[in-house]
Amino acid sequence: MNFKANKLFYINLCVVNVFALIFIFRNYPVMGHDYSYYLPALHDFYYAFTKYGVLFLEYTSQKCSGVPVWANPSGMTFSLVHFFSLIFPPPISLVVYYVVFFSISYLGCDRFLKRFVNSNELRSVFSLAWSLQTFLLVRSFVGHMQFVTLGLLPLYAYFIFHKKVYSFKDRLLCIVPAVFLANDIYMGGANTFIISTAGLVFYFAFDVLFLKNIEKKSGLISLFLSISSGIVLAYPKLSASLDLIRNVKREVSFTVIDFYDSLVVTINILFSPFSIDYQSNAGWSFGNWEAANCLLPGMFFFLLYKLKDKKVELSNLVKYFSIFLAFGVLINWGIYAPLVKEIPILNSLHVNPRFMFVFNLTILAVIASFSSILSVDRIVIYFYPFLIILTALGNLNISTLGQPYLAFTGMDVGGNRLSYCYEPVFGYGLEKMPKHIKDSNFKSLIDPRCYLNSYKDKCDSLSTLTGEDEKLLRDYKLSL
Repeated sequence: MNFKANKLFYINLCVVNVFALIFIFRNYPVMGHDYSYYLPALHDFYYAFTKYGVLFLEYTSQKCSGVPVWANPSGMTFSLVHFFSLIFPPPISLVVYYVVFFSISYLGCDRFLKRFVNSNELRSVFSLAWSLQTFLLVRSFVGHMQFVTLGLLPLYAYFIFHKKVYSFKDRLLCIVPAVFLANDIYMGGANTFIISTAGLVFYFAFDVLFLKNIEKKSGLISLFLSISSGIVLAYPKLSASLDLIRNVKREVSFTVIDFYDSLVVTINILFSPFSIDYQSNAGWSFGNWEAANCLLPGMFFFLLYKLKDKKVELSNLVKYFSIFLAFGVLINWGIYAPLVKEIPILNSLHVNPRFMFVFNLTILAVIASFSSILSVDRIVIYFYPFLIILTALGNLNISTLGQPYLAFTGMDVGGNRLSYCYEPVFGYGLEKMPKHIKDSNFKSLIDPRCYLNSYKDKCDSLSTLTGEDEKLLRDYKLSL
């Protein structure tokens, strides 16, 4: 790609990465609250590899007196960030991880938009808007590391739906989104895998019904190949995780709220550029980072500005956004909770508003489809990126109970962190952890194999380890 002819493309790519890193690490060394879970895990990977040459951790002694790592649904073994952490110590591995994913998000969006937008400059601006949407920035700031992978949805759509007639070689390209979808599972992102697949299915259905860019049969085959291949690639992790969660069950945590509350939340997420703390009269609440979506308000400016163009049909806009609103209310209402109560993995998900991201790829396609019939003004090209950045800056008040980086990573990672215990697989209050272990205040090592369903018949209880077994677990070399 010629630099002079596409100068704005490269400038915006730099803007995306620089602004994202400043936003995420702006309080460093204080980090968002969920980094208290993920940064110690990255330290474990780095320490085990650099000191012992151990790549694969089945268990760790670094918290809760010993817990599974590989079988943990929230574990990150064999994900991309795991491999980054073998090369770079935290938080440098985090910086590399975010640069890679924000860059791919930007580049993938640009490729996806070629179907709709002829102008290189306008594609660059829209790609910047997609990559710097506050959902991705705010999640990364508070420590929801997996959610940045949702920025790759346009890339998935490009490889899956980029042609109307597919050759065998084109079908093979479906493996690209499959690899990234599998990475979601390996990274402990059941949330992101479900949102990504649901977002692709919603976009496919919406396009077939309204936008008419995708050939129905070919698109459906490619979509099925990508999702099914992703599940096959992730099977080892899924199998191990099911072995653990069959033995450590959590109740469904989808929240059922009234219609009015769900309507208020949906309108805020879709149309407000600012996140809110929300608490209903029934006591249902979430932090303001959960309401950070804000792709539509930034991109909606483009349509409002262009409504003066007679070619934009207001009736179509109203119809499309009414569909987003209706489905959003259903998501936040949570009336489907009883349906997923007995489904493994699904029944441990929570916080309905985050699933509103399902619509974002389709919103992007709708905006882009209108832009293809409009003239491109300089004011859009040069002012629009500032509007997107201002929207992000409007969410600097995100309330997160951060801790200094060293407060949860500077302890002795050689085995003296037994009493540290923050492990969501046991519930957020550790309510699913066996009582005798909680009562022991995690003073002695236990045999983490006994958490697994396939091993529990060999355990009278979660046995305390002593002697050589304890040494092996502390040294990361315990195996079945």
